[in-house]
Amino acid sequence: MQKRQQEAVILGAVIKMLRLQREMTQEQLAQAGDIERTYVALVEKGRRAPSFHGLIAFAAGLQLRLSDLVLAYEDALASADHKSENVKN
Repeated sequence: MQKRQQEAVILGAVIKMLRLQREMTQEQLAQAGDIERTYVALVEKGRRAPSFHGLIAFAAGLQLRLSDLVLAYEDALASADHKSENVKN
């Protein structure tokens, strides 16, 4: 998997995890963030990577600061990188 695709998949997984922690449906997140539900699904599946404005919308919908969303993504990315290094060794 290419690095950009891997990053999109990880970001999508983080957004989905945060949404589920809040017991929200994709529709509820879409409404709260003023985005399309189909876009939420595509991002969660890693098929689309949101723009900066898209990240702001997801953070707003999840009632998070953008920095907290980015931090959660960075933590997940570091964890994935660590796991992939262990597989190589």
